[in-house]
Amino acid sequence: MPPSNFRICIPLILVMTLDLIFTVMGQPDIYWQDYRLYKENSPMGCILLPMGPTFFAVIFLLYMLSVLLLTIKLPKPINIAFAITIFLSHVWGGVSWVPSLYKKFCLIELNTIYEWHLCVGYFIIIAVISSLCLNTKKS
Repeated sequence: MPPSNFRICIPLILVMTLDLIFTVMGQPDIYWQDYRLYKENSPMGCILLPMGPTFFAVIFLLYMLSVLLLTIKLPKPINIAFAITIFLSHVWGGVSWVPSLYKKFCLIELNTIYEWHLCVGYFIIIAVISSLCLNTKKS
């Protein structure tokens, strides 16, 4: 695999993994007694989460593998447009969980302005890590 294709896959793996983890961790407590009581906006998540978190994670990982293979195999610049689409989708998916996960695990209600700051912080962290991965400068 050419290095440029590998570098474009690292940010995808990061945001897709975070989206998966955040989705499972963000489920309400009642979900763990009854999988039909999930919290999710993604149509695919709405289909898979009622089947249980393990099933959801396995299918998600297969989806991630498919995305990575397509990113590697598609010709440039189609693979770049595809990767950016998937990347932005999962950054949005991941950040949509940030305020509720903060409330769930920090037990603190935030007003809208602080939720906004949390989300911007998430974007900054993802941008910094992704830029480091995509840096093509040779040392």
